Amino acid sequence: MNNNAAQTHGEPSIKGPEKDSVLKRIWKWLTHQKDEAPPSLQHFLPGKIMLHIKHPADLTQAELAKDIGSFLKQSEEQQWKSQLTPPKPEAILTFPLKDDKGRVLSIVPVRTRDEKQDLVELLITIHSELPKEPKEPLHISDNVTLNSVAPDWLIGSAPHGAHPPSPGSWPVEAPPPVEDAWKFGLRDNQGAQAPLPFTNGQGTRIHVAILDTVPAKIDLDEAYKRWQNSRHLIDKLWGPNGKVQVHKDIYADIELMDYSPVGHHYLMPDHGLFVAGIINAIAPEATLHLVKAFTPYGSGSTETIAQGLLQVLQNPEIGRPLIVNCSFGLNIDDSSHLPAEIQSMITLFQEIFNQLTNEKDVIVVAAAGNYIGQVGRPPANYPAAFAEVIGVGALPKGFPPANGQYQAANYSNLADDPPDTGYMAFGGEPGPGQGMLGIYTSEIPVYAEGCLSFLWRNLTGRGLDGWAGPGYLPPNPKALTIDRIRYKPNTTGWAWWAGTSFAAPIVSGILAKWCNQQQAVGNAITSRDAQQALKQLFQSNKTAEGEIVIPVGQP
Repeated sequence: MNNNAAQTHGEPSIKGPEKDSVLKRIWKWLTHQKDEAPPSLQHFLPGKIMLHIKHPADLTQAELAKDIGSFLKQSEEQQWKSQLTPPKPEAILTFPLKDDKGRVLSIVPVRTRDEKQDLVELLITIHSELPKEPKEPLHISDNVTLNSVAPDWLIGSAPHGAHPPSPGSWPVEAPPPVEDAWKFGLRDNQGAQAPLPFTNGQGTRIHVAILDTVPAKIDLDEAYKRWQNSRHLIDKLWGPNGKVQVHKDIYADIELMDYSPVGHHYLMPDHGLFVAGIINAIAPEATLHLVKAFTPYGSGSTETIAQGLLQVLQNPEIGRPLIVNCSFGLNIDDSSHLPAEIQSMITLFQEIFNQLTNEKDVIVVAAAGNYIGQVGRPPANYPAAFAEVIGVGALPKGFPPANGQYQAANYSNLADDPPDTGYMAFGGEPGPGQGMLGIYTSEIPVYAEGCLSFLWRNLTGRGLDGWAGPGYLPPNPKALTIDRIRYKPNTTGWAWWAGTSFAAPIVSGILAKWCNQQQAVGNAITSRDAQQALKQLFQSNKTAEGEIVIPVGQP
């Protein structure tokens, strides 16, 4: 993970290394020097930790907050308690799924009394005092236990790949497509197009929840008015009989706009809409629910994901069977420079997804992540790497391959953990005509190249980040302040975009068609059955790493 994995938009509001002069920054970049920022500013939000609490289902949020507050006051033996403030009842997130003891899970955000508190040290201290045996958690009160703690991890919607959970490229404005060029078809081993699988179902109640960015309603309405007559897809999504329902904003706006993973330097409010267009093009019968869990820059956190998933579970409008598309990710690996105790604190994040995957008729699909500039393909991000989540990596546009071996797109992580349990689908590659063609209603971000970048590119024939040609940010865009991001009007309503973010909804769309077919004949729907159906249909095509290839692409 990049050493500057958290940064602000504009000037940072958090303390870090003093600002270097332009010449010093240029020298540091040329000599490959990096600023070392505190880990708490790289990977998670400062001043807050998340408590994993199990308690009786009939305990109210106010009662739980009171119990935790009383527990924190008893700090004679455990000094770390005095460093935390009591939780606010309205901030507690309680999931409905009961365990074998009739208890439920609550995610409880608590603030530190000192915003500059070293969270790494605090988390390690708390972790060391928790019982090592899961059967003996720390008791807060009768039948209320503290099972684990975690930071509020920063999570990115899976923009440019300087940070792992980022799109594999910037969106590039595309001309209006010829006929139905945005639609998808199955390719056989000779490259001929065939009908998509699972097309003979008559089910009508398939739901797909998309946790992502969402354009403002006023912008969606304006785009519909502008392009409804000439853009069939936007009418299908946002018209009077459209298949997309937008649910309320749930992200912590003020907090998260100050923190963003590297690679999220540009506005991407259409990321979720682009994903929705892919799913609708494959499974037009499905009802799509856009749940806004990220800022317009594609930044989220453990808390916002938990809020979004809880809304999916509790909202009566979001029915079953249900597919949850997660085009985002969290990466913690050996390059993160975090202590092992902190790296292991993904239990809470996993438990959140278990609340979904433990329901028999819910299927979760996640993007594997986009890493650029590394030797080899890194492991899948979370949640793609979780056992019950279907992980998806990305293929380039050209398939079937000329040499008979399917190759991953040059930014794609491994699809899953282990890799042979994951799937590979079309995600495209950077550049006009090479990415995935989809609906894009916002302004197009453009990298305004500075003179040093121009000189470097022309001397080496490469962009500063290793990509051929201009149009991409260097690894640290703030190191060269002469480079800027600009936005230009979108005149077509379409764009080419690439990333595992857009490979995942291909799988979500195909699974929606499978659910439709199963529903029509009255069969039960489970995540395991869904994965088995995919394997049976596509197991003849695999990558060198054993990932199953789903050869679905655009013309």
